[in-house]
Amino acid sequence: MRSLKLYACLALLTTVSLTADPSKNHVKYGLAPLKDHEVEHLENVVHKVTEVTPNELGLRRIQKHHEKHSIPLPPIDTEKEEFTTLQAQSHQALESIPKSAPLPTAVDNSKLPSFPPIGDQGQEGSCVAWGSTYYQATHELGLVHGYNNKTSNVHILSPKWTYNLVNGGADSGSSPATAYQLLSMNGAVSIHDYPYDLNYKAWDLNTQDWINALSSRMAPWTLIPGLGGSGPQNLTAIKQALNNGHVLTFATFIDSWMFTKIKTDPQNPRSPYTGQYAASWMNGQRGGHFMTIVGYNDNIWIDINGNGVVDPGERGAFLVANSWGTNWGNNGFIWISYDAFLAQSGVKNGPSHGRVAAGAYLNSCLISVTPKASNYSPRLIAEFTLSQAQRNQINIQTGISNTQQTHPTSLVSIPAFANEGGGFAFDGTSGNTPKSATFAVDLTDFIPTSPQTQRYYLVVGDNRVGNITTLSSFSLLDLTHQKKINSLLPLPQSYDHQTGSLYIDY
Repeated sequence: MRSLKLYACLALLTTVSLTADPSKNHVKYGLAPLKDHEVEHLENVVHKVTEVTPNELGLRRIQKHHEKHSIPLPPIDTEKEEFTTLQAQSHQALESIPKSAPLPTAVDNSKLPSFPPIGDQGQEGSCVAWGSTYYQATHELGLVHGYNNKTSNVHILSPKWTYNLVNGGADSGSSPATAYQLLSMNGAVSIHDYPYDLNYKAWDLNTQDWINALSSRMAPWTLIPGLGGSGPQNLTAIKQALNNGHVLTFATFIDSWMFTKIKTDPQNPRSPYTGQYAASWMNGQRGGHFMTIVGYNDNIWIDINGNGVVDPGERGAFLVANSWGTNWGNNGFIWISYDAFLAQSGVKNGPSHGRVAAGAYLNSCLISVTPKASNYSPRLIAEFTLSQAQRNQINIQTGISNTQQTHPTSLVSIPAFANEGGGFAFDGTSGNTPKSATFAVDLTDFIPTSPQTQRYYLVVGDNRVGNITTLSSFSLLDLTHQKKINSLLPLPQSYDHQTGSLYIDY
């Protein structure tokens, strides 16, 4: 099996006018290369989905499809957990995926109330934040809570929140690994409270936004193998997840997509998809981009070899939502053939010169993520006030121990405070004048199963001499009992190329 690829893949074209022709791009993309440790983590630590059991929506769709076509419905076990996962490499997980399942031939989750309107990242490399946060996390939370994200933006999550916290203070894109880690630890605030614009440096400095964001924390992300690449293609688990209403993200190289229009299908001349834009294959590795698969259609015909004949392997495509506005593609969407995800076309005389599997960046896997829990609400929060002129000098961790110890026995890093953000103050300004802000992180995961007093830590690190990091307040917020517990240790504390910790017994 080939290892995960590392790609430097940010580009900016000079064309700025929007166009319906997807081959004429107009914006930045934003897919940053994976770091070595991220590659190792993705392939060996991140769990891989091997089977998806129908949920209520998925079962209704299956039953409706089988009734419409008078197809006998085989027994379906709905008692299992929705997602079956393995901590295994992609090829090992692929071997565990069933070869088929009773599924509809077409699904479009963009029509569900929970899926937000098509957005536009503009001239900013924020595609990873749009895919992971605006589309996927918004939609998944909407599924759980019953939100209508087409009529209100109150529950649509802000891509600016994510992008500005993980881009290192530069408009040079971000990696999916960092974005999903942030969503897992910190959640995201709504676009209503933190609107999207092209200011990529400033962090959200509203403390209540940091608290509110914690209710939208996501579970650790998983990968669904099966797109193919240089190995076999098995789309069963991918389609199962889509049939259950989920949307999935993937990394690709959109400037290398070869676009076409869907031709009149000899077997279905009245198809509503005739004339729509589609991608038939990928020729190279230009224009790294992050996109969202919202559905599939097994019957769509894309003439991959261009001979005007429906050949084996030419049917079937995913429906993809892009973040380049509704004037791009098919009102912001595009079809891409299943065959495009194969390193070698399965169609006779299919395109081969310069061919790269369309999902090669993530080793031909799709990303799946769901909310941390149904109706999740944090119960214990650490609130702290920092002052610094260079936010990338700061490293914050939280942890616990028993009350007899003075050092944490368990520690968790906070993604936004892992020497991130570049050499700027919290508001994105440059210089040596320190700025102050109050933040919040979730400690709910540390709460013991049975009541007992624990020592809750805030570990503050400063990694360079000069531009001192100052901690001026540290409190616990017990949201269950509406209590605020302030640190009894003397504050403020300053750190200059030092690491120190404070704790509260509670």
